[in-house]
Amino acid sequence: MRHRVFGNRLSRPANQRKALAKSLLTSLFTHGRIKTTLAKAKAISGEADKVVNNLKGQTIAERREVAKIFPDNLAKELFRTAKERFSGRGSGYTRIIRLGERFSDTADLVYLEFVEAGTPAEQVQVQEQLQGKTTTKTEAKKEAKAAGRGAKGKGKPKTK
Repeated sequence: MRHRVFGNRLSRPANQRKALAKSLLTSLFTHGRIKTTLAKAKAISGEADKVVNNLKGQTIAERREVAKIFPDNLAKELFRTAKERFSGRGSGYTRIIRLGERFSDTADLVYLEFVEAGTPAEQVQVQEQLQGKTTTKTEAKKEAKAAGRGAKGKGKPKTK
């Protein structure tokens, strides 16, 4: 039992989990949006919010916390632009947009992005584009059967 144990282990040892978090956070702050699984996005979104709070504070201790995660050039750029990007919001800097399931292992895919990313009109366009691309599990099974494969899409259907 994992009573009173905080965080998601993501089926990895501690050093791999920390490295994964560091690389996902670096990609998120570099590109503004990443495509990942739901479990990873949920594990990272809280840490991203803490980093944004550190970026807004700009004390020496907060700069050192951010420097642990990001390379020097990215950290300097983030501190330079953080006040303008996140000044109007107190918390909840990230959002998760669900995309559907991955065909190979039916993992839930999501976009993890910053809330301030783009104007509301641009966000509506992105949502419309994403809704056109999403496929549900039942649709994937129907497509697999139509293509002459089994329900999971692996190999040919079994015959007697």
